[in-house]
Amino acid sequence: MSGTVSWNAPHLVFRFPFDRSANEALQVATCGVARWDSELRGFVVPVHPRGLAGALLDSINRFVVEHKLQIAPEALKPLGRRPTGGSRAWVMEVNSSSHGLGQGRLRADLLPADTWGSNLRGILPSADWDRLRIPVCESVGNRCEVCKALCFMEGDRKRRPDCHELWVFESSEGRHVQRLERLIALCPDCHRVQHMGWAEARGEMPQVIAKLREVNRWTSDQAMAEISRARRICAQRELVRWDLDLSVLAELISIDGFPDLYVPSADRRRLGNSFYGER
Repeated sequence: MSGTVSWNAPHLVFRFPFDRSANEALQVATCGVARWDSELRGFVVPVHPRGLAGALLDSINRFVVEHKLQIAPEALKPLGRRPTGGSRAWVMEVNSSSHGLGQGRLRADLLPADTWGSNLRGILPSADWDRLRIPVCESVGNRCEVCKALCFMEGDRKRRPDCHELWVFESSEGRHVQRLERLIALCPDCHRVQHMGWAEARGEMPQVIAKLREVNRWTSDQAMAEISRARRICAQRELVRWDLDLSVLAELISIDGFPDLYVPSADRRRLGNSFYGER
C-alpha cells in the first residue's frame, strides 16, 4: 500500500488510499485515537509535547513499516527516528524488536563495566527523571511491556513498573557509541534479566533463568544459551570505550557541559554517577 506520514503540529497525519483493513489496523496501532480530518485529507494522531512513548510508539512504527508508508522529514522526530547516511536515507531507530524485547519476548542483557552508572536515573535530577519515566509507564497502563504484569510493593499496594533504558551499541570509523534508543516499562522480574550482572552479584541468577523460561516458554538449556550469548556480546564490548549518545531526548532534558547530549567516553566520569573513570 502506498501512502505517507507527515507532520502538522501537534499531529501526525497518515494519508493512504481507502482500505478498510488498513483503517482498522491504524485504529489498533494508535489505541483508537486516530481520527479522520477532512481539511488535512488524512487520519490525524495527536502527539504529546513530550512525544510518543513505549508500546504506542512501537505499534505506530510497526504500522508504518508494515504498510510501507513514506515518512516526510518533519515527521521523523515525532516517530522517534533519525537520519543516517548511505543509500537508505532514513531508518527506524525505535523498535523494541531490535532488542528482542516486546510482549512475550525477553532477552538477557549485560553492559560493559565502563558504561555502568551512566543511567538516566543517576545522571538527571529526580524531577527530570520522573518527567521521563512516568509517561512511559502510564502509556502502557502501568503494566510491564514484556509480560504484562502489574507491579506491587510490600503490602500489595500497586506501584509503577521500573523504567529501563534500551541501548544500541554502534561502531563506525573507529568511533564507538552507546546510544539511547528508547525507554521501556518493565516489572522487577523482567528488569532483573536486563541487568544480569547485577543479578549475578546478588545471587539472583535462578530468578533470571526462571523469567526467561516463563516469558519465552524456553527450556533450561535455551535460557542458559541466551545467558551465554549475552556474556559473549558483553566481552566483545569490553574491548573498547563507548561514547554516550542521549540525543533522542533532545528538548526533553539538558546536561551541563553537553548541550547536544553527546558525551565522549573520556568525559563520562564527569556525569558523576559512573563506577569507573579512567582505566
